[in-house]
Amino acid sequence: MTAHDFRFGIRAVHPNIFNSPETVQRYGDWARTTLNQMTVHTCWRWLEPTQNNFCLNNLNQSIADADNYGLKKLAHCLFWDHWDWFKPTWVLPEINHDEYMRLWRRYIDVLADKYNDKIDAWHVINEATFKEDGKLSDRVIVQNGFYKAFDYTRQKLKGEQGACFYQDAFYTACKQGMQAPAYVITKDLIKRGIPVDFISFQFHVFDNRWLQQEYHPGNIRRTIEKFGAFGVPIEIAEFGVYFGIDLHHPDLRDSNHDPAVQAALIKSMYKFFFSLSEMRAVTYWHEFGRNAWNVNMITDENWNLLPSGQEITNLINNTWKTNVSGKTDCEGIFASRCFFGDYRIDVQTKDGLFTYNVPLRKQSDRNIVFTLP
Repeated sequence: MTAHDFRFGIRAVHPNIFNSPETVQRYGDWARTTLNQMTVHTCWRWLEPTQNNFCLNNLNQSIADADNYGLKKLAHCLFWDHWDWFKPTWVLPEINHDEYMRLWRRYIDVLADKYNDKIDAWHVINEATFKEDGKLSDRVIVQNGFYKAFDYTRQKLKGEQGACFYQDAFYTACKQGMQAPAYVITKDLIKRGIPVDFISFQFHVFDNRWLQQEYHPGNIRRTIEKFGAFGVPIEIAEFGVYFGIDLHHPDLRDSNHDPAVQAALIKSMYKFFFSLSEMRAVTYWHEFGRNAWNVNMITDENWNLLPSGQEITNLINNTWKTNVSGKTDCEGIFASRCFFGDYRIDVQTKDGLFTYNVPLRKQSDRNIVFTLP
């Protein structure tokens, strides 16, 4: 196997927070040999900090890093009704709808002009729902914003486009099924004829949330199956395990949290997600640096793998990576169980060594036939 079909990702890490060239090297080596996708950040607030002044250095660096490591690029995100994170500070709360959409479209135009051939997939919508009580977020200020965002980005941007739902959307979907806002929104998008190439969920695990049975594996499986019935792949866009965090006092960390327990849960969840036929990607939302919630880290600040990082790496590079060899039978047949992905097949005969590069996908023919020269 030369590459996985399943996408294993991480959020982009800005090189300027690394403390040495050796750390940068370790990060690069690990990403190149373990991952195949990186989430790069396209939040409007960061890209246009002052009006008409676009700051693209960090995005350009993230794209260059991903290309250097051979990773697909997923842009996060293009439309997000969150004043604190997405909208630039110069966009005032009292702005009228038409003017807001005009400014937003100009931001999309800049992305289309500069990155259309450089980014593989886009989270058009992020955190489309927020509240846990079954109502749509009261933060949505743009009328029919979900639909207008998809309409415009479809006109302007190449690549796959999907919707990403807030962690509470998954939590609520586990409780409410087809009545959950995330399900209703997705169904309505498709009903309106707006193509959705994939659906993403955030899945952040806090102590109290994990202890409640809504996150029971049976509930998770049923939720994924419901959304998978729309016929589009499912991704976990932000996966993290925050044992030791007090949700009411997030700055207070429990120094006694057990890394081994965290690592065991992360390993179990990766195995669980990887086993679901509807699922195609998991991105670990790795906190990094001095200001990070360290209980969510899979490496230390020198990019040495913690137990959780070791578990992830071992699964991807060993447990789920097919490397087999053997001899054909008298009819020239060799059979083996393999994970989906890209393969280099070397065939050694008395006449020499012949090499073939072939993809193995869920929808592809499982019988690969070679006619030797």
